[in-house]
Amino acid sequence: AAACLLRRALVEADKAGLSVIGSIHDEILCEGSPKDAKMLNKIMLEVPTWAKGLPLATGGVKTALRVGK
Repeated sequence: AAACLLRRALVEADKAGLSVIGSIHDEILCEGSPKDAKMLNKIMLEVPTWAKGLPLATGGVKTALRVGK
């Protein structure tokens, strides 16, 4: 289920125009602004219909000039 959720978030991030540069385990790597990071976090928290009731959480986003998490 986690892999399906990650792939869905990758597709949705691409549709939203975010600059996805990769993924590692359960994280998505993007280039962009703090606003883009917040949008990605929101996308990752969207529960698909097939997972209704599944509690999703992220560690939030942390950004910096050169790197963020």
